[in-house]
Amino acid sequence: MSSNGFEYLRLPKGFHVRGEKYLDVYLKSLLRLTEISRSCGYESIVLPSLGFQSTFGRAANVLGDKTFEFLDRKGRNVLMSPDSTAGLLRWHAESRTMNDCSKIGWFAPVFRYRNVENRGFHQIGFSAINWFHNPQDIDWPLIDLSNNLLDLIRGVLDEPGSVKINNVGAIKRTITSLLSLSDSKELIAKLMKEKSTAGKIELLTVSLPDSDEKLALLSIFGATARLNKGATNLVLEMQKDMHNFADKLKNVDKIDFALDNLHSSEIVSGIGIEFYTANGARIGDGGRYDEYAKIFDSRCQTLVSVCSGIEAFFRNINSYNEPHPNIDLAIICFPEAQSLLKDCVYKLRNKNIRVEEIPLLGKIKGAISKVKQKAKYYCIIGNDEMRDAHFIVHNSTGDYSEKISLNMAQSRLFEIISGQK
Repeated sequence: MSSNGFEYLRLPKGFHVRGEKYLDVYLKSLLRLTEISRSCGYESIVLPSLGFQSTFGRAANVLGDKTFEFLDRKGRNVLMSPDSTAGLLRWHAESRTMNDCSKIGWFAPVFRYRNVENRGFHQIGFSAINWFHNPQDIDWPLIDLSNNLLDLIRGVLDEPGSVKINNVGAIKRTITSLLSLSDSKELIAKLMKEKSTAGKIELLTVSLPDSDEKLALLSIFGATARLNKGATNLVLEMQKDMHNFADKLKNVDKIDFALDNLHSSEIVSGIGIEFYTANGARIGDGGRYDEYAKIFDSRCQTLVSVCSGIEAFFRNINSYNEPHPNIDLAIICFPEAQSLLKDCVYKLRNKNIRVEEIPLLGKIKGAISKVKQKAKYYCIIGNDEMRDAHFIVHNSTGDYSEKISLNMAQSRLFEIISGQK
């Protein structure tokens, strides 16, 4: 049969069936998100995965993503959401007035065509819409959201997260003060695409007029430049903003500063923040996205958002780095003996003992080998090990076994598994 004949057995590239360990992280993340939201008066919402082109089209353009698109029955373009931001703004604009503030803990399934290995994934985070602040003061809304995400990271990974802080807003503001709006946007876009330090320095050198601001920016991006007092003060002011922000963060393991980091989005303004695990894996980011909010809908004047992802948590969670038994007792059953311990199984489960029944369909030696990898104890019902209404329970490490009668099975198995041998 041709490969097309087996297409029903395949998933589209980048999509996966997730297992029990992933589901544990998924549920743990959602539960912790709702607990944090409830404790500080946020709303908890789950965003839909589909929306019209008018909702998600600009988000896709900003991300540079090719999207999954469909036509509905009326011929309208429907997109699978490439990012959570547009969905949050749509929800606020639909349910709020011009003067309302939304503070949200949220979860969103998203789909990005460019993520070849993982095109369907789940973002999770905190956002605030129309939570106004004084631009001359610390960005308290972003502080609040960042502390919530750090709390979520600690709750899911069982360790504090680390952060890297930049002042992308100050850099963009400085460039805009020297050029026209269109020229400044073009230069910022080029700087974000340019990976090398030398390339960024060259762009700034040829694009900006001579000034204290130019000297400050060249210094920030690593050029050897003699700074005058004006340029020095500009750099110090940018650094001061980052340190004032960092002083207000909680539950954080380590804080790094990267003034030359332009962050991950062309629309971020103000302080930008990136989140890392204790061992340095990047798992999230955030900042202020006011420009995008205003363009999306007039009821959305400001947007602050931080997020991570369930998949990022799953890749980095400590408790799953090493294999460990996740079943207390495995009962391998021959077909004719499946009913012998049925009542015992239910009673043990009611006492929070994890019991799995395994119908024997192949060779018993192979079944035992698999069981030992996931169960602390196992027994075989319905073969030569069973004599005169007795069976033998084994420790998977091979250092313990005991013969047990069927009428004593429930009480004795509970004692063995709970450590009362």
